[in-house]
Amino acid sequence: AGRGRGRGETVLVADDEPSVRELAAQTVRRLGYEVETADDGAAAVELMAAAPERYAAALLDVTMPAMSGPDALSEMRRVRPDLPAVFMSGYTADD
Repeated sequence: AGRGRGRGETVLVADDEPSVRELAAQTVRRLGYEVETADDGAAAVELMAAAPERYAAALLDVTMPAMSGPDALSEMRRVRPDLPAVFMSGYTADD
């Protein structure tokens, strides 16, 4: 694998919009990672709580029902303080 590419590590991808979630998952897979998906922040927290060492990183939508990405990350870091994360959002400054 090239520089900056995964070696099969698992990334947790959470987004409430199915098409965006699948696009993000496909993109992460193309970079050499395994992917587990969640349809909101609360579901992502449950997955992390069940197997905190399984995930190398999280890719989280900022705005989701039940629990936002930032709130979900705060909860996930209770069981995995060193978890790397990236936030994504489809909202612009006009919204």
